[in-house]
Amino acid sequence: MSSDGLEASVVTERDPGERHLDDHLVGYLQWQHSKGRLVLGDLRAGFSQGLVFGRGSGRGRGRPRRDSHALGLRSSAENRAIRGAAASLGRGQWLVVVLAGQLRRDARFDEAGNVRSLPEDGLHTGPTALAGEVALSGQVAGLRLRWQREDRHVGLVLQHLRFGQRLRLSSRYGRPVFAGRSQASGAIDGGWFTGRRQFYGQLARTPSSWSFVGGFVDRRRNRLRWSGQVRSYGPRFFSPLGSADRRWKTWNERGVVIDLRGSRWRTWAEIS
Repeated sequence: MSSDGLEASVVTERDPGERHLDDHLVGYLQWQHSKGRLVLGDLRAGFSQGLVFGRGSGRGRGRPRRDSHALGLRSSAENRAIRGAAASLGRGQWLVVVLAGQLRRDARFDEAGNVRSLPEDGLHTGPTALAGEVALSGQVAGLRLRWQREDRHVGLVLQHLRFGQRLRLSSRYGRPVFAGRSQASGAIDGGWFTGRRQFYGQLARTPSSWSFVGGFVDRRRNRLRWSGQVRSYGPRFFSPLGSADRRWKTWNERGVVIDLRGSRWRTWAEIS
């Protein structure tokens, strides 16, 4: 629902077998002005290639992403939103977005009371799932700063997380991924257009690991387009609000995608 610069949204969803009609209930209120926005409620931000703040699943086979215009959440996807406030302001070639809020998501605990895993499916049907329903709380603060011209842009993303319980996450092979109750992370990104070619990339850093996504798109005059993307997620890169390329986890994964397409056909190759 929207009117005269105001926009409101409410989404509710229940999976088969869940007890409550409002098992998943999110909403937001947005005020839009010519130079900025204010959003209150449930938020999910997406900046650059999504390594720190990501929106969507990235199923584009190596396609570049852009900053998401939307900040409010109107999706049935669970365990990826924060509840708080976000403000964006654009002046000339500069854009600033500030957000802060509370994090609530499902968790699984070990015998010592540490969070051992963070399920994302949002299913609350069994005793283990019900015991861990929105059991992990926390606070989130984030900043997006971007300078942009017609043919290029550079940007910065900062994030600080603090959890109500201690996390002790491991991979399926038992290797440590993250341990602690807080994390500060950041990323730099950029893009450059020259003629029909586009180059882009984002490099993110946490206290324990690095991750990178970068690539190019070349659009030819005969409607032929080919693109390539390289991704490298560090083995201990922990980004609970990020969104990996094509639904893969944003840790311990490397890959290359080459995509070639015409007006009526497409072929691609991937190594990961």
